[in-house]
Amino acid sequence: MIEENKTTILLSQKIENLLLKFHELKSQNENLTAELSSLRSENEAKEIKIEELENELKAKELETKELLSKIEAVFNI
Repeated sequence: MIEENKTTILLSQKIENLLLKFHELKSQNENLTAELSSLRSENEAKEIKIEELENELKAKELETKELLSKIEAVFNI
């Protein structure tokens, strides 16, 4: 009888510890999920900005080529 009580107490403690660990890990998981969502949004915004900058760079490169062509035409190079 005493041995059964010890076993029951021990199992109850282990279950309690497991439940505490479960809730802790669940909370961490929720926090990481929220952080991941935030980082994905940031990444998407940065990708859009990069695309805008790449388009701007292409336009500047075209403008530079056109200007260089005009300069070459003036000097007949």
